[in-house]
Amino acid sequence: IDCEGDNLGCEGGRLSLISIGTPDAGYIFLFDVLALSTDELRPIIDILADTNILKVVWDGRMDSIEFLREFGISLGRVLDLQIVDLVSRQWRVGESAESRMERPLDPLHRVRHLDTFGIHGLGGLKGALQEHGIYGIGALGCLVRHTVSHMVNPEKTQGKKSNVDHTQWLTRPLPLQYTAYAAEDIWILSKVFEVFHARAYFRSLELEIQSQRYVNMHRGVPPQSGDIYRSSNLLPMEIIEAPVARNSSRVCEGCHRVLGDACF
Repeated sequence: IDCEGDNLGCEGGRLSLISIGTPDAGYIFLFDVLALSTDELRPIIDILADTNILKVVWDGRMDSIEFLREFGISLGRVLDLQIVDLVSRQWRVGESAESRMERPLDPLHRVRHLDTFGIHGLGGLKGALQEHGIYGIGALGCLVRHTVSHMVNPEKTQGKKSNVDHTQWLTRPLPLQYTAYAAEDIWILSKVFEVFHARAYFRSLELEIQSQRYVNMHRGVPPQSGDIYRSSNLLPMEIIEAPVARNSSRVCEGCHRVLGDACF
């Protein structure tokens, strides 16, 4: 599952599309939230809230905010591949945390001279293709080559993700390039899931619990656009580790979450 919209998940943001695919992305469905009523979307809403049906996402924090704001529901049973990507680093052979920070695009690169013990950088879906050596999927070219072949150079889409102007997601009619982009995200999610499964990255029984904590971390007031505490590419505290008892916690003035004293 993936969502597209204008300033998604932030104060004043708006949901545009909900994208849903089968596990192998053999079928991909795009639902226009601006055109369809809540009643018309009810079967999809029920799937999103269902605690028995597993939903696979990549960084579902903003999507979760939109589902609460738009439909008044929580995302039931979820596996966030961004969390799987992070947790899997301990099992991968090769690059160390120190050498990873030397890469300019690594989230911790700019603070590598500081003590970063216990701090984790979050990777993006686009970066996951390179991080895990997922090349040659040509997602955009495969999806739209018959209808918009003049827009796509297959040689340039191999192992890459296309780009669009995210301020235009509320435009109607939505250009075909945008619907292709939304479908491409589902395609890439399916390929990343496939690779993670083949490499046994789902071995931790805590992944779904950690994912649930992660996607629901902003259940209160949505973050402002550019909020460095709640919209950064660093893993928030007490996502991988279980939250501590409330009697030794306090509210963070930055992210407004209740955190254990050890986080301060």
